[in-house]
Amino acid sequence: MKNRMSLALLIFTVSCVSTGRDTATLQRKNPLAGKRFHVDKASVAAREAEKLQVQDPGTAKTLRFLADQPSAIWFGGWSGPIQTAVEKAVQSAEAEGSQLVAVAYNVPHRDCGQHSSGGLEGGAYKKWIDDFAKGLGQHEAVIILEPDAIPLITCLNEATKKERWQLLNYALESFKTRSKALVYMDVGHGSWIPAGIMKERLNAIGIDQADGFSINTSNYQSTADSIAFGRKLQRIFPGKGLVIDTSRNGNGPSPDNAWCNPRGRAIGPMPQVVTDVPGVDAYLWTKKPGESDGACNGGPAAGEFWIDVAKELVDNAEVTAN
Repeated sequence: MKNRMSLALLIFTVSCVSTGRDTATLQRKNPLAGKRFHVDKASVAAREAEKLQVQDPGTAKTLRFLADQPSAIWFGGWSGPIQTAVEKAVQSAEAEGSQLVAVAYNVPHRDCGQHSSGGLEGGAYKKWIDDFAKGLGQHEAVIILEPDAIPLITCLNEATKKERWQLLNYALESFKTRSKALVYMDVGHGSWIPAGIMKERLNAIGIDQADGFSINTSNYQSTADSIAFGRKLQRIFPGKGLVIDTSRNGNGPSPDNAWCNPRGRAIGPMPQVVTDVPGVDAYLWTKKPGESDGACNGGPAAGEFWIDVAKELVDNAEVTAN
């Protein structure tokens, strides 16, 4: 993969700079140690690979490579009865001896009415979260809680902002008391909301209940920069772990730091439990490579699969699709 040596050096440097500043973080035991993550066999990439097997075997091979990697399953209004949907997912993961990575994405005023707008009203959201936790039961899982909900509050007034903090607090408490899930709160990335401002917002939701922070969800910031941002938060909240979305960050962000379907990007580090960077629990493919960010830069609607970009992400990373 391109820039593998420079990336490793940067990660090593970031890790070393933190040594001695946060004993709780650096001595923290990774709760994901020894785990492997669930492969979503029903992903769109898997289905498209099957369709193209005869017509375009080269593209099918690339899509099959993506489909064979562990990636998160997103749950929202499209999931149907949430308890049933989550039960099915965790049982599938448990049957293969893996751990589900799930994204809860249904908070009121989601995405501020942009490409991924939606969400429930407050009371319905609480019930949805409770049913989500019931679906998890005593199965182990990783939960990425509400991407963009903390960084993206520009559309909220004081009343709805207060409601959001209360609902995120409710979600954290529900998952942590009703399930065995590890919960990582989405905090955006280091080129968005500074750690000092994020501190105030995280305190407002009762971040003590969370196991850590999810960084770079659906974005393109480099792994090294994502770790550096995480280290700032770990100094404020010692002992919290990091999970980093590396599904599209192999080439880092575009020159203009675009978030919506920038071209020329690449998959980053493969999804895996991290054993050599203290305080970093996992690299995850939270966003499935090939899914559009929205109807921008020639892309389809948010969440729809874009074969050209899926191929580009693999080709630019110079990996071998077996």
